[in-house]
Amino acid sequence: MFKNYQDIFFAVVGDVHGHIYKMINLLQKWENNSHQKLEFILQIGDFEPHRYETDLVTMDAPKKYRKLG
Repeated sequence: MFKNYQDIFFAVVGDVHGHIYKMINLLQKWENNSHQKLEFILQIGDFEPHRYETDLVTMDAPKKYRKLG
């Protein structure tokens, strides 16, 4: 039934909280160290893709959490 299979590597990442670049760096480091390619990434939980200070204006959170990753 499963005679011709291929390993698929993927990552599950949760609660990034705006640390997009840290997430990307960690996943790239894993790929480089393992010599494997991630086929896809499943991101769950809080993502908060804030890139610029102006993005923080629309963030629905207490002021102490309004900072860039």
